[in-house]
Amino acid sequence: KLWWVSTNGKFVPQSVRDNNGDGRWGAFQPWRQIPTTPENDACVDSNLVDRLLKRRDAARREKDFKKADKLLEQATSSPDGDLNLRVHDDSRTWRIWTVEPPKFPKNDGPFKGKFERRQDRRSVSTDAASQKDFGLNVGDECIAFVERVAPEKVPEVRNLLEQFPGKEHAIYEKVKQRFQK
Repeated sequence: KLWWVSTNGKFVPQSVRDNNGDGRWGAFQPWRQIPTTPENDACVDSNLVDRLLKRRDAARREKDFKKADKLLEQATSSPDGDLNLRVHDDSRTWRIWTVEPPKFPKNDGPFKGKFERRQDRRSVSTDAASQKDFGLNVGDECIAFVERVAPEKVPEVRNLLEQFPGKEHAIYEKVKQRFQK
């Protein structure tokens, strides 16, 4: 441990800062902007925001938290109009923040359909009517399997299926593992 007496009561001596570092395991990453829409991004001077956040980092290292808070307030209110910034200290990123999510145009380019969620068997509704339409009633298959291999366990498995709706497939797999040994 290193003790010191501050001469002016505000700043940590350089020798202590050199020994203690900045409290991180690794080096500081530079601040970076997460892009939103071109219209929103044009409403902010990214160089100004970067300068303010770097000055805030320096104020925090000096333990001048009032100054750091003022710089953060300046940075978050720097965009024009009713826009604000959201600053993420952990990831060292910032972005324009609006109440409504940004509207992006539909992707009609070469990546059309690449990033859409695919619908597979597991994303099909698990209610009984839709399962019968698709022949996916895993709960009934599970009960039929248990009736064949261990009829005394049927009430227990029915109880599990009722307690955990939507988990029929996982329960059926576990039951098969247990009784197919």
